Amino acid sequence: MRTYFALLAGISAVFLASPADALGKAADRHNILFSLSDDHRWDRMGCAGHPFLKTLTMDRLAAEGVRFSNMFVTTSIYKKEQNRKRAEA
Repeated sequence: MRTYFALLAGISAVFLASPADALGKAADRHNILFSLSDDHRWDRMGCAGHPFLKTLTMDRLAAEGVRFSNMFVTTSIYKKEQNRKRAEA
């Protein structure tokens, strides 16, 4: 019985110590934020060079990180029904 308890205590100690070690290594990893937006043109942000639009948060994120400006979509998912709903609102 003592051997079983000692073995169980040893295994528990190993498993409980493992997350503490992983938390110490978590600070070395990079923080990655992918921000995808919809329903606006590529040049409708201050960081894209628009003369009077102020998108302060997006501009700050673009200044502190990486901005992918050479992207495109092959097929648009925009529907005519959405345009009618917006016109009625």
